[in-house]
Amino acid sequence: MVQAMNTQVGNPARKLVLLKLADHANDEGICWPSYESIAKQCEISKRTVIRHIAELEKQGLVQVFQRERNGHHHNQSNKYVLRLNNSQSLSPNPETKKPKNDGDNLASDGDKNDKLIVTKTTCHGDKNDNLMVTQCHPNQSYRTSHKIEPNNISCPRSNFVQPPSQNIWQDYLEHRKNKKAKLTETALNRLVQKINAANKLGYATDDILAECMLRNWQGFEVSWLEQKKYQRNSLINEITTRPSNPEGFVVING
Repeated sequence: MVQAMNTQVGNPARKLVLLKLADHANDEGICWPSYESIAKQCEISKRTVIRHIAELEKQGLVQVFQRERNGHHHNQSNKYVLRLNNSQSLSPNPETKKPKNDGDNLASDGDKNDKLIVTKTTCHGDKNDNLMVTQCHPNQSYRTSHKIEPNNISCPRSNFVQPPSQNIWQDYLEHRKNKKAKLTETALNRLVQKINAANKLGYATDDILAECMLRNWQGFEVSWLEQKKYQRNSLINEITTRPSNPEGFVVING
């Protein structure tokens, strides 16, 4: 799961689909959830799931196989094999690495003659300056005003028993931002306390934050992790005690 979290795919929804496949996959990276189940759990459309899986396949992160029985195709879900060690897929698009000047593409949806007025306000020399951006057309009055706020909240590493990796922490902050749940100092302190408590039970910090994002949780309780662990162990025990699948596949759902 952590390996999937650290994999750059270039799209938040595509990242969520990859995480869902990783959550379903067994130790060999094999799984076969249906498009419908992925769409439901990721809260996106089936068509979007199909498109993102096709992109993941192009990136070399996933191999897709059509399942057969006795040489005939059946109306079954595809078989997916995760290839997260593919180094080529980890290279970001060259265009995404190109640095942009202040104000680039801010008026991409408007007229090419639009003017941008950018004013910078600094509070006591803080490096996280706020930018006030106003876009206006030569023949129109001011029409748009946006406040661009910094999305960086430094990780209080000294407070964690097991500090999270930088990539996971930034992804979690983005997740909170998308849910419109500002991570205040009080909320951060409570989060650290719960993560430290979960660490003592054997849960890794990166895994906890990844689980929060995968389950679309704003926060978490240790009891939720314990319940999920109990359900997974019960399913594994059930699978190991019943006859094997005729196709030789074992499905372990998260």
